[in-house]
Amino acid sequence: MSPARLALALAAGLVGLWLLLATALLASGGLPAAASGRMIAVFVPSTSADQALLNIAAADAQIVRGSWFPFAVLVHDDAPGLAGRLRDAGAVIVAREMVAAFLLAGGCVGGHAVLPLPRFGSGM
Repeated sequence: MSPARLALALAAGLVGLWLLLATALLASGGLPAAASGRMIAVFVPSTSADQALLNIAAADAQIVRGSWFPFAVLVHDDAPGLAGRLRDAGAVIVAREMVAAFLLAGGCVGGHAVLPLPRFGSGM
């Protein structure tokens, strides 16, 4: 195997491993059903942007903004149970926005990373 092919195979393997670990982290580290506040809802990748918006509306969530991916949307609602309502509406991953930024990495791939706003008085 030539050095170029070896380097390409190694890079592809590392990217694949990163995607696998990031997806497992987000899927297992999701929010409890009673969670509310600002979070990102990730639907199945085949979900269109229109369908994702309909699903979010069905969960009575407010859209904060989209992401680089049409099936991932930053949402907000102060009423308890937002995470559970989003899952009931079809979200496969519901996580706090900072955790999701790890996977979406918008700044690295041309979009905008979903990062939290500083909270005054929280020591940040």
